[in-house]
Amino acid sequence: MPKPYEKTTSIQSLENFSSSSTEASGIYIWVIATDTVYSDSLVAGIFGFSDNDARRGLPLGDYLARMHPDDLPRVAKSIHDTMISGEPFSEQYRVCRPDGTMMEITAFGSCFSDGNDEPSHYSGIIFPTSCAASSENAIVSHLLAAYDLAFRSGDTALAEKIIDVLVETGWQEGDDDQQAPAGKLH
Repeated sequence: MPKPYEKTTSIQSLENFSSSSTEASGIYIWVIATDTVYSDSLVAGIFGFSDNDARRGLPLGDYLARMHPDDLPRVAKSIHDTMISGEPFSEQYRVCRPDGTMMEITAFGSCFSDGNDEPSHYSGIIFPTSCAASSENAIVSHLLAAYDLAFRSGDTALAEKIIDVLVETGWQEGDDDQQAPAGKLH
């Protein structure tokens, strides 16, 4: 039985883990109140946005507009269902890129609520479907990176929620190749 996570971690461990993990997946965070999606360069590349625009944030509609029209209703419903239920999001869909190419991707995400139980943040990872075999390490890697970003920016509530998602993946502090980021949440 896994031991409970104590929410005490090591920054050096995160840096070591992140540098050894796959570079084939990207992370995104959607701030629901402002309808702003922030993403890294891999997600930007998949959807055909500039790194600068993706890091500054774009409306969710910009991303949805690049989904294949046959996939959009199903994915939109799944996003909505995740926001209502709090259950994790997992979908495969096609992205129609501005250069005319199409890419099939897999996405995982979770919706987090504020103190009033209203959906406030939605975060997750995206990777090309051909990378699915390495998805477990990629998921953990990017969740750890998201935790580190939330913690360093002072958003301890979001950091704690990300740790909860990490624990749900089966990750636990002390895994030989998956060390936790630094900081003490309590």
